[in-house]
Formats: sequence, structure tokens, C-alpha cells
Amino acid sequence: MVRAKFEEAATLLNAEYAYKEKRVKDAKFASLTISFHELLLHHLGVDIIVYYEYGHHNAARVQARLSNYNTSYTFSFAKRSPYKLLFQKKLRSLDIQHNNSYKRAEIEEITANSGLEALARETLFEPTMDYTLVDNQLEIKMTYNLAFDHHKDSILPVVGFYKQMIELHLLPK
Repeated sequence: MVRAKFEEAATLLNAEYAYKEKRVKDAKFASLTISFHELLLHHLGVDIIVYYEYGHHNAARVQARLSNYNTSYTFSFAKRSPYKLLFQKKLRSLDIQHNNSYKRAEIEEITANSGLEALARETLFEPTMDYTLVDNQLEIKMTYNLAFDHHKDSILPVVGFYKQMIELHLLPK
């Protein structure tokens, strides 16, 4: 089922899909199968890598590096506490940390347009994101656990978010 979802996403996104399975044994000779799914797609000359691992960590990692970017700031976001969301219904599920309110508003709009905000509000999708300068490149890295219902449906909103972030920060040619 997961593999079919990745193959479907690869077709929709015109991406390369790779699947690998590995069997490992622990000290008591119990066997564990770990499966790795990877999507590689290109958007405006930037590689976006989507990596899901099932069986051991059950985690996802998505990253992109922009070498030709038009920003000098960093930001991060994570899901807000469920208690805070329970008592403050108008808050967004994703808490964006940024020192520029205009840029924060742009990123909030991108999370809404891509479907990331809705996914976080409706499921236990709890991403953490770092947006930093590494080796003179702007790195956008997101990680999240896959222990939530409909985790397979997170592929397209996450990629949509990345595409819009690249469009926002890539220097025009």
C-alpha cells in the first residue's frame, strides 16, 4: 500500500522513486524488516529528496538545498501543543518561529496552500523544520514521525510546501 502510494506520487510529480528493503536481526535472533522509500524530484533546478523509513524508526525526512537564494534569514516551525490548540481554536496548528512578521505570514500562507496546515490540524502529523545556512547554501530540512493515520497522504502536501518555498526564495534568473 505504501509502495503504491509512492509510485503514484512519483508519477504525479515526475520524480524518481527508489525502494529498498533490509532484514536485520537483533541479539536474540528476532528478525525485523526495514523498508526505505525515496523520491527525488527537481523543481526549478533544486533537488527535493523525500525519504521514508518504515520498520525501525518509522520516520520521514525531506530536504532541499538552494545555492542561488534571495534571503539571509532562518526560521523553524513545529506543531503547537494540543492543549494550546484546544483552548485557542483560532491558532494555526503549525507554530512558525521567525523574527520578520511579513515573512512569517508568507510562510503561513504557504503551509495553508500546500495542505500542510490542514494535515497537521486533522492528524497527528507533527513536523519539525529547520531552515538554515549551510556551506553558503540555504537548507530546508523537515523531519516527522510516521506514527499517525493517513501518513501516506503526507507526501504530496510536503512536496507542495517545498515547491512553494523554493519559488519564494530562489533568485530570479
